[in-house]
Order: sequence, then structure tokens, then C-alpha cells
Amino acid sequence: MNKISLIKETLRLLNERYPQGLYEYLYARRRAEYEKIFALVEEIDRVYKVGTVGELKAVLRDYWKLHVRCIDEFNEEAVSDTDLTEARREYEEERLQA
Repeated sequence: MNKISLIKETLRLLNERYPQGLYEYLYARRRAEYEKIFALVEEIDRVYKVGTVGELKAVLRDYWKLHVRCIDEFNEEAVSDTDLTEARREYEEERLQA
């Protein structure tokens, strides 16, 4: 598999599991994991540009594992949409400033 196919497949599979509100939940309650996800996105970008396929697979594996763990935590807490209203507003403000 080439690099772009690896990234697309990882994102496709994560999208199948992704619960609405995950990033807002992480932003509000699991800030370290939230920041780690975005650090991994930067690492994926870097490795995509200059790394090997093997290096990209390793970073995508970390990205995958972190997401799955966060999704499991999110589902275990049974977070309601109303619990995330303020977090969603703050999250959206931060993303617009980035």
C-alpha cells in the first residue's frame, strides 16, 4: 500500500467507529489525549512528506490505538449531547482560531 492509501484507509475505518461529540468530549474532559491526537496528526503530516511507508504505518497505528481507546472511554461514560454544549462552543472557537 502507498502512503495516501494507508491514510485514507485508516481514516475510513475510524470514521465507521467515530461517535459524534468525541473531540468535544476529549477537549473538555481528556485534554491530554486531545492534544496527543493533534500532535499525531502533525507527525502523520511530517512522516507522509519525508518518512518511509513503515514509519507512516507506525504513526498511524499510534493514531488508531489512541482513537480506539478514546472512543471506548467516551462510550463507557455515556456522554450526552447536553453534557458537551459548552465544550462544543469552546472547541469550535479554538478550531476557528487555529
